[in-house]
Amino acid sequence: IIAIGDSVTIGLGLPVQDNYPSQLERKLRELGYAYTIENAWISGDTSAWLLSRIDWILDGVTPDFVILCIGANDAFQWKSVDDIEKNIRSIIEKIRAKNIPIVFAVMNAPFNIGAEYRTQYDGMYPRLAKEYKLDFMPFLLEWVALNQKYNQDDRIHPNREWNTIVVNNIMEI
Repeated sequence: IIAIGDSVTIGLGLPVQDNYPSQLERKLRELGYAYTIENAWISGDTSAWLLSRIDWILDGVTPDFVILCIGANDAFQWKSVDDIEKNIRSIIEKIRAKNIPIVFAVMNAPFNIGAEYRTQYDGMYPRLAKEYKLDFMPFLLEWVALNQKYNQDDRIHPNREWNTIVVNNIMEI
């Protein structure tokens, strides 16, 4: 399994064993699955940056599936939603060209970014999930965003407890 994402995927600010890919690998092994999860992340990653290296990430490997969560940093930088969607489409198509199933876990736009932008951005993900018939996790930070109990002091990055919640949510997909 390859987990592709940004600082949330790596678990910025946490020991590596506490990020959600590491916790997911442990959970799967407890259930008797022999999966290894490779964490292909870059803090601050954007859809354009990921698109520029997706071929390299997939070179020579054929994972059982990819967990794809990208786009939050695009929104923080007010990138064009059309450009973000174009990049994510290309990423999905490159993964699909290798016949790799995708779990599409997404982030919502921040509330302070403006209602019109948020509506366009948040609407892009379910549309892509439906079009490509992807296993879909509509909001990776469900029940966590803005809840200090599940966030680190920066109020952006989830803590260990949140990563436990996301593992359980992914297991339901």
